[in-house]
Amino acid sequence: MRNKRYTLSINKTDLTHTTLPQMNFWIKTLALHLLLLATGLGLIRAQGGLLVSFPQDTVFACTGMNIDLTPVVSGQSGNVVYAWSDGSNSPTLSIAAPNGLVLYWVLATNNGNFGLDSIWVMGMPECVWPGDANGDAIANNFDLLYLGRAYQTSGMVRPHAHLNWLAQGAPSWTHTFANGINYAHSDADGNGLIDTSDVHGILHNYLVPQSAGQGNTPGGVPLSVVVPAGPFNPGDSIVIPVYLGTAAQPANEVYGIAFSLNYLSTQVKVSEVKVRYPAGWFGTPGLDVITLDKNFDQQGVIDIAISRNDQLERSGYGRLADIIITVDDVAGKNSSIEVVELKLSHTQLTDYAGNPQSLSLKTEYFSVVMGLDETSEALLKVYPNPATETLYLEQTTNAAPVSLLEIYSMDGRLVMRNEMKTGNNLHLDVSDWTPGMYLIKGSREGILRFSQKVRIQ
Repeated sequence: MRNKRYTLSINKTDLTHTTLPQMNFWIKTLALHLLLLATGLGLIRAQGGLLVSFPQDTVFACTGMNIDLTPVVSGQSGNVVYAWSDGSNSPTLSIAAPNGLVLYWVLATNNGNFGLDSIWVMGMPECVWPGDANGDAIANNFDLLYLGRAYQTSGMVRPHAHLNWLAQGAPSWTHTFANGINYAHSDADGNGLIDTSDVHGILHNYLVPQSAGQGNTPGGVPLSVVVPAGPFNPGDSIVIPVYLGTAAQPANEVYGIAFSLNYLSTQVKVSEVKVRYPAGWFGTPGLDVITLDKNFDQQGVIDIAISRNDQLERSGYGRLADIIITVDDVAGKNSSIEVVELKLSHTQLTDYAGNPQSLSLKTEYFSVVMGLDETSEALLKVYPNPATETLYLEQTTNAAPVSLLEIYSMDGRLVMRNEMKTGNNLHLDVSDWTPGMYLIKGSREGILRFSQKVRIQ
């Protein structure tokens, strides 16, 4: 059997080796250990000005993550020969981060000169993506529900932490969620404390609207938006409350809720959709409640999350938030009455343990009157208003001002359509209509000429 042979020369050439049996590999490892120790103690020095160094003393990474170790070499002329502590001889050492702390070093030789440096690699068990508290590889409103459950918990600081969307090694904290995700993932900024600053970590990496979660479940806890009586005109700001539960069907043992509201419409100033969070039955924002909202104006959807932060569930019903929508007032739009749909979706309602509860969702609508002049209501006479039994619609000119008459409920449902001729008046029996507000609109040759609200009671 051929023996493994090394020649270590400080004043002459470099570390050379032949093909060697694996059983004698320890010889090289021992030689490098001794050289590293001697260099550190000052017993030997790098020759000829060849300098080898790493940009940092320690690399922190997720255990198992692929990383590259590349030393900076200066003062060389010609080719440099590398010898790493694991037997590799390439300029860059590619490794999987270990489970724990491991020292790597490299010996570089060039024309009889050498340089040596080492670097620690610390493999850490938690691979944190800032803002992704629940471990689903994306930052969004569902992550706030995890922050709420872990709020004010402290643990070990994450080394070299930042908010950029990059995998960062972190030590494990004492607690884990029911899905097995460690609390360290909720510490977005890595400072060792889960608090409101970690909400900014979610928002920093919140790039796309929510696409997961539950939809409508008949019989679930009602989640609804309540639109004030319309229709509305361009420039109007509409305050739309969001309610969870009812007196007949309250929410029980709730700790957090997340949902999306789709509002996409050319009649909405999408960049001005906002949310405010009043104090109420569920808690007080800034005290025992944390909140998050992210508006994606190009997609016409806003994601919202509200969570307790004191580890105490709440039962009850009532208003959770107000969504403020401004009707677009861009000039030049055609005369019309447009119906805007508000649709709830992608929900998650949980207790403190993270157990989900079902929600019943209701889609709402509101009407926007576009481009009507102030004299339009004089074209038809509508009475009485409010009406209980009969509603009268009479033309006020000899020439027919409108040829088509339509009546809509406030949820956008067409209740009646009737063609009108000159001198044609309508007497409508509304005794069996559902009480509420209705919108009457009249058009001629496809152009809206008339609109008026009427209440049936």
